[in-house]
Amino acid sequence: MMASALYREGERIMATSKTEVPVETGALRASGQVTPPTITAQGVEVVLGYGNSSVGYAVYVHENLMARHPVGKAKFLEDPMNRARQGMEDRLAADLRKEFQRVPR
Repeated sequence: MMASALYREGERIMATSKTEVPVETGALRASGQVTPPTITAQGVEVVLGYGNSSVGYAVYVHENLMARHPVGKAKFLEDPMNRARQGMEDRLAADLRKEFQRVPR
């Protein structure tokens, strides 16, 4: 259940990020992804990122604070992630409560 809640939170952050990513051809925006949850003894992990074999420039666009883009901006993933930190625990807890309410008793 926690893995699903964390994945949904990652999807929410990615959706916000995609409104901030610079767009020239659309390839960078299209490369945004959230990995399925990985569950280990240490916890649950969900990874958000941009780039793939055809979009190897994602990190350069993300980190270049001097560039001016007609659409989007630098720090297009970091900024939404930082904003999402506030209230994340409450959103995850609410999501888990909804999940628990669906479990038959």
